[in-house]
Amino acid sequence: MDNIKIFFKKHNYAFRYKLLWCLPILIFLIALDWISKAIVVSKMEYSSDPVSGVPGLLRFRYLLNPGAALSMNAGKPFVAILLATLVTVFLMALWLFLNQKLWLQPINFMLSGSIANVVGRIWAPVIPDGFPSAGTKGGVVDFLEWDFNFLGSQSYTFNLADVYVNISIAVLIIAFIIFSWGEIKAYIYKKQDVFYEEFLEFRDSLAILENSYLESVRKKSIKNQFSLYKNYLQNKKTLKRNWIEQKKLLTQSKLKVLDKTQKDNDKAKDS
Repeated sequence: MDNIKIFFKKHNYAFRYKLLWCLPILIFLIALDWISKAIVVSKMEYSSDPVSGVPGLLRFRYLLNPGAALSMNAGKPFVAILLATLVTVFLMALWLFLNQKLWLQPINFMLSGSIANVVGRIWAPVIPDGFPSAGTKGGVVDFLEWDFNFLGSQSYTFNLADVYVNISIAVLIIAFIIFSWGEIKAYIYKKQDVFYEEFLEFRDSLAILENSYLESVRKKSIKNQFSLYKNYLQNKKTLKRNWIEQKKLLTQSKLKVLDKTQKDNDKAKDS
């Protein structure tokens, strides 16, 4: 039990980064989703013919989905709400404990979509009479449809929150590729004993630079924060450029040593 308390107390929650970047984005995305749904409910007729938005790409159609994504559990809104709530709580915990930017922003997008849809069910109207599941409360407002047919894409209606979730999945895949590539490089450097220590120092320098930046923007004005962020990006770029140059020099030095060793071996054989 004491170990658990120590973990929670000493864990790096990256609150400064979350308050400075993640939380504003989270609030903006949720607000944008709610505003779009409110406009659709007040301006569009329920289940009417689709209205062209971006020809060949998007069209608009107001529907209420009592189920989960892709209308799963459509006949059981309580189950859909329960599952969505559990997923949201899990994402909140993940968001709280994650401290790496690589994973935080995609989870931030996914959490915004999850919260937007869960809370959006509270104020969404009941399904009108004369339609399937009439009188059902707790549906989520969907209003976007693809204006092209690819593998049945026109049969799905979705909203901005769903877009956030899909974006987050795509970014998570990219983040996983970036993370995996970094680990592969570290493994290769360590196995070949080629500037492995220097590579670790470079990664540590990036982490120190980021923590220093987050510390420097505390209680600063928006203008000063923007200026500090530009300096942070410039310093990060310089670190990466120096690392590339350092790799070249280390590689050349390694090749010279190998070449000299090869020549010495050749001389030894000749003699």
